[in-house]
Amino acid sequence: MRVIGFPSFRQHGAPAARTRDWIAIGVLGLAAVLRLAAIFGLRSYLTTETAYEHHVIATNLIMGRGFSFPFFGPAVPNSQQAPFVPLLLAACYAMFGVGRPLALLLFQVIATAASLVTVYGVSEIARRIGGDRPGLLAGFGCAVYPPFVISVTHIQAVPFVTAWLVLMVLWGFRTAEDFRPRNLVILGVWAALGALTDPILLLPAALTLGYLGIVLKPRAGWSGVARCVGLMVSVVMLATMPWTIRNWVVHQRLVPIKDSFWYVLWQGNGPEASGTDKLMHPQRESDPQPSVMDLAGRHRMLLRERRRSVSVDSVLPAEFRARLAQLPTEIERMDAFGVLIRDFLRENPGHYLRMCWRRLNYFIAFDPTNPKSSHPLYRLSYLATAALGLVGVVVAGSDRRLLTLIYGGIAGIALPSILIITSARFRLPAEAFLIVLGAVGVARLMSALNHRVGMRPAG
Repeated sequence: MRVIGFPSFRQHGAPAARTRDWIAIGVLGLAAVLRLAAIFGLRSYLTTETAYEHHVIATNLIMGRGFSFPFFGPAVPNSQQAPFVPLLLAACYAMFGVGRPLALLLFQVIATAASLVTVYGVSEIARRIGGDRPGLLAGFGCAVYPPFVISVTHIQAVPFVTAWLVLMVLWGFRTAEDFRPRNLVILGVWAALGALTDPILLLPAALTLGYLGIVLKPRAGWSGVARCVGLMVSVVMLATMPWTIRNWVVHQRLVPIKDSFWYVLWQGNGPEASGTDKLMHPQRESDPQPSVMDLAGRHRMLLRERRRSVSVDSVLPAEFRARLAQLPTEIERMDAFGVLIRDFLRENPGHYLRMCWRRLNYFIAFDPTNPKSSHPLYRLSYLATAALGLVGVVVAGSDRRLLTLIYGGIAGIALPSILIITSARFRLPAEAFLIVLGAVGVARLMSALNHRVGMRPAG
């Protein structure tokens, strides 16, 4: 049964549908070509520099040392990172060798597949909101969007986080049309994969589920809402339970996914915090600029600039570092950060509010502590996407209710970035929805323009 206001997926005849499907396949092909060209053009599979903690954990897994990381002390079993990316990277290392180019290439090809899922999902969401034209525009925009193309050249969670988030919202639309248990189970699977990749995705999952509860309440009452909520939550809990049990064995306490909350809260809000995990770096003379066509050279230059960034960890007092090193487990070191940041924020509540305001500005605009966010290609593409997204919000008119799931996805990504810590890459999943909004807005403006031209009297 369809909910009034949600457009049907099949609105045209078979020939039009076939044409649309072939165009959609072409868009996916374009997206794949661009991402693979970026990987091979930048030769990003030749370095583990963008893998950060994931590389260390994956290496330790292969070497038989378990899921461990040297967090301010000896490497011990830890939960500093969500398991999906390190385990996937470890599987690639198991096949082709630790840090080997083929292993890194395999990971980046898998990330490319996840990015193609994002292209498909964004296109489908826009089609459900506005029809075929915004669907194709959104798919094309997502396929060529430079930050999405470049994101697959890093060993990071962003391509997967974006894919799971987009699939959650897409299945939110599908479930609003049809509350069959199968759709709720699939929605729960995407939420569980999101949680195992980055727990912040539990917030947009909860917002999506809340919206579905509002839609279902008039039709099935509170008992129907409770059954749907219980089914989806059960799927998420069952899927994440093995990792939660592992964390209980390791830490002797309940740690659903990660235990790093107090640490990242300190990084983003400590006495000398910038709002990100990096300090404001002083202006320095830049290296000689590679030519415009030397993409690999420009990529290496950005990596060098990133290496020069100073971690906020560097301002930790020496005596606190020494105390951390003496603590036997990671969870105890995280507890120490909890005491440190809670004491500081109790004494300086205004500081936390200033940090939140600063992170809000970073989230809307750019992160000055990350050299990559200053690259003209990223800035221009984001500004254009944000402007078109704003147009989409303005011209949505009476269809704004259809965008509730979109706004929930953006809010679910934005709130942790504003309240805890942020980084340039944290905003990328929300930018997928800016593309949706922009495609809807452009399509509406094109339709209005065509209508005005068609109504003009012949002269």
